[in-house]
Amino acid sequence: MGILSDATAAAVLPCSDLTETRKFYSEVLGLKPDEEKSGDTSVTFRCGNGTVLMLYLKGMTKGDHTAFAFSVTNFDDTMEHLRAKGVLFEEYDLPDQGIQTVNGVAKLGDDSVAWFKDPSGNILLVGTI
Repeated sequence: MGILSDATAAAVLPCSDLTETRKFYSEVLGLKPDEEKSGDTSVTFRCGNGTVLMLYLKGMTKGDHTAFAFSVTNFDDTMEHLRAKGVLFEEYDLPDQGIQTVNGVAKLGDDSVAWFKDPSGNILLVGTI
């Protein structure tokens, strides 16, 4: 067993506008900021099972990969909620990776997944993974 195998993990993502991005994660995604861990240049959100998402102020970056994934138990309800909040889902046609979205949703084996971007362009995934 590795020394970090029992450690909780956190994702740290850049954002170009902390106010707008914080509002997106709070009001659209429903995450609650951890005020003790947040400040003028960063905001931290506690997610399920001890996971943490930290956003820090930085100029625009170019990420063309999934930066953070949310695992959900009720995919259809989650998609409906996010769409009602104005979230636009990405469309991908990547046959070499076995990914084809239809109306924003891809099937990966038994799992359903969808990708969307935050206001800073970070690619997020929601799925039954």
